[in-house]
Amino acid sequence: MTAKCHILIPALIACLLLAGCEKGEGVYSAKKKVVEVYKECSGNYMSWNEESGEWEQIEYSEPRYMSEQWEWNRKKLQSIKYFFRDGGSAGTDVFKYDDGLVIVRQNRTNSSVMEFVHEGKELQRIEWYLDEELYSMTTLKHKDGKIVEATTTFYNMSKSAECLVSAEQLMFAPYTSYRLAHGEKHAKAAGQNEIFSERISIEWLEDNVMSVTSYYDGIERANWTYRYDTKKNPLQNFWTKSEVSGSTIPLYGSENNVISCTMSEDWKLAEDCSYEYTYDGDYPAKVCCTKYDHRDARFSTMEKTITEYIYK
Repeated sequence: MTAKCHILIPALIACLLLAGCEKGEGVYSAKKKVVEVYKECSGNYMSWNEESGEWEQIEYSEPRYMSEQWEWNRKKLQSIKYFFRDGGSAGTDVFKYDDGLVIVRQNRTNSSVMEFVHEGKELQRIEWYLDEELYSMTTLKHKDGKIVEATTTFYNMSKSAECLVSAEQLMFAPYTSYRLAHGEKHAKAAGQNEIFSERISIEWLEDNVMSVTSYYDGIERANWTYRYDTKKNPLQNFWTKSEVSGSTIPLYGSENNVISCTMSEDWKLAEDCSYEYTYDGDYPAKVCCTKYDHRDARFSTMEKTITEYIYK
């Protein structure tokens, strides 16, 4: 159960970690600083019982644990330490700045470095290196001051990346994650460095992302739609916390907090999520995400994740 939760948690509930963001992608000023993040999850899924010859529902519950520690130098976030459920280290992200903009996110445990290239305060490109090899590059397009398109290209490299799918602090583009998690391989032609790419288009209504569409191998593969509350989203514009994907875009782009998300894959309902928030004044202190997976036409699986935020 633990590996399953590691894959599902990060993209959908890593949404409430900072407060008081300034305008600018990667520019922020936290008025109330997060120092610890706690998580717990429970759910159910269907499993075939060989003895009875019938399907049965399996329930699971995993206890609350500290998943992250945030370290600050005055107003700047310096690092995020990640932990597994048994208390073991899952690596540390260290952030580097240039005039208030995050320009590097490094994780020595995974030998990964993400570099963020800005033009003014607009984020233009994200380069992700593993063991000093370029693994992916995301280029962004803007319109009226908002990101409207992101294209991520993946490259061949000597180190296998399949093992990183379950790491909480690393994100892949959404359809790519699905294919890697299911062990699909990608053959390359002689001398070919680029192996595949995923393009994401983003539609806005005022300052909230209303839908995201993912195109894989040039074909529309997945679509997300969102609804929001009227509270301020504390992670708005902090795009450098995660890779840009269909699940994370509204968490870093929208002014308000997501209360529901529906995801269709190959024009069929795949997932739907609902979010309930508990606020400490104007700041979110707890979020409960209930997610249903409908990919199996016979059964839906459910997972409920509760995330708590401790401020100083």
